[in-house]
Amino acid sequence: MLGVVAFLRHAKETLNTCKKLQVVLGNEACDLDSAVSAITYAFLLHSLRTEPEGSDDAPGVIPVLNIARRDFPLRTEVTFWLRRHGVPQEALVFRDEIQLHELHQKGILQLILVDHNILPAGDTCLESAVRCVIDHHRLERQLGTGDEMVLEMVGSCSTLVAERMLQRNKEILDEVAASLLYGTILLDTVNLSEEAKRATPKDAHVVKELESLLKTPPDRTQLFSEMTSAKSDISSLTTEELLRKDRKVVAGRQVVVGMSSLPIRVEDYLRRADAGVSLEQHTDAHAAHPAHAVVLMGISLAGNSVSRDIAVYSKDEELRTSLTQYLEGQDGLLQLTSMDSDVAHCKAYHQKNHTASRKVVLPLVKEWLASKDL
Repeated sequence: MLGVVAFLRHAKETLNTCKKLQVVLGNEACDLDSAVSAITYAFLLHSLRTEPEGSDDAPGVIPVLNIARRDFPLRTEVTFWLRRHGVPQEALVFRDEIQLHELHQKGILQLILVDHNILPAGDTCLESAVRCVIDHHRLERQLGTGDEMVLEMVGSCSTLVAERMLQRNKEILDEVAASLLYGTILLDTVNLSEEAKRATPKDAHVVKELESLLKTPPDRTQLFSEMTSAKSDISSLTTEELLRKDRKVVAGRQVVVGMSSLPIRVEDYLRRADAGVSLEQHTDAHAAHPAHAVVLMGISLAGNSVSRDIAVYSKDEELRTSLTQYLEGQDGLLQLTSMDSDVAHCKAYHQKNHTASRKVVLPLVKEWLASKDL
């Protein structure tokens, strides 16, 4: 039986030889949950294949990390966790290394979405290729006939993937696979912290199940500390790279909003001398992926304690004012209080509701775009 690393090498080797492809695609932020969910769920699908290897009916199963390879070093917690488990970067397939649109046009693509349930604007043409969705975010997609949907608001998508692996083929949960999922769930749920209010009973149950499969279960608190340190290690990243480290894009009819989750407080980011320049570059019409506005979401973790802050940047004053007023007016959902900022065209806030992560704010931005017909 193939282990995870051997499976990844095998999958990449067969990428160009299979007549059908099942692609397990994480979201465009490619955080640890997204990356591990894609890798492990593809591993499960491969193990469940009934067709003999090499037959025309045997689809190749490929996990795809939904970022360009050049951006992988920016995901410091992903590189740390995969390296710790012996997963080499060269065994991974990145979005710029597989032509999904072309494969779809040829009629040989089946798409499985993990850690998101709606395709971004640039990929909507792939909608008819979606066969399965496994996600822990709010439902945003229209379900088609025959779609398989696993959507539950648990703390981590990896919890849902692990649950399916435990149910459908527990034997493949070796030390590497079980540990990959285990650490990811702990990071996503702030070590199952009650204060963070991200963990559910299912997350806790799955963590215990995975822990029982590890020969020497690690100390949870120590492991969580190591993983948060890796996620917060920005020593090698520039101010501009921090904006790309964990970025999602929300697009309306005419307006594009970039949403960057920072591993530090927004307050500290805005104190950087080149913060204003970096934000301006991201809203420049000639940028690689320009946006009309940028939403910054910052976080600080001290033990199991969480604090958050948020900012909106846009050189379009009317647009910036409209978005900030919309976020302020959400019936106290975010509990925003103004925060000083020396960066021009930027409105910053302390966010007293520290449980409201991007999973909460991103849908609000989409609602704002729709309400203003932008």
